Amino acid sequence: MPILPSLRFLRLPGAFLLCAAASFMLLQQGCVSPPEYPVEPYIEFVSMSSLLIDEDGTDPVILRISFTDGDGDIGHGDPQIEADTTRNVFLEDSRVPGFPIYYHIDAVDEGRSVKAISGFIDLRFNSGFFGCLSLEAQDTLSLSMYIVDRAGNRSNTIRTPTITLNCR
Repeated sequence: MPILPSLRFLRLPGAFLLCAAASFMLLQQGCVSPPEYPVEPYIEFVSMSSLLIDEDGTDPVILRISFTDGDGDIGHGDPQIEADTTRNVFLEDSRVPGFPIYYHIDAVDEGRSVKAISGFIDLRFNSGFFGCLSLEAQDTLSLSMYIVDRAGNRSNTIRTPTITLNCR
């Protein structure tokens, strides 16, 4: 009686081929090619925590976008070392065109072997940020937005759905 009866199948013809095929499939899965994206950032609107905002509300409003970047140079500075105020997010309120609102994204970790990146960016606003410009009970607006990477490549421009403000 064999000590390891479970290994008896290895004597079957074709068992070697079965093991070789399984090993090949496992190796193939380990050699997945990294994603390829253009070096210019690309962004898409994902969501906004609320499209109906009370002007004097206390809940924050979160705008979420997705991004891809082929050379992974999104953001500036290391917030652990110093405050970086480089402007790399540009927003515009549809009610006041030509007056950009600037934001800053911290640098994405540069210690990766794969440069192409994708992910999400959440911009957080206090509800009071969206002040009413109308004397009516409600005001509406949308935000257009683009980002710029460290190489100066500008992304596409996106626009949020219409946001309704309940005025005081």
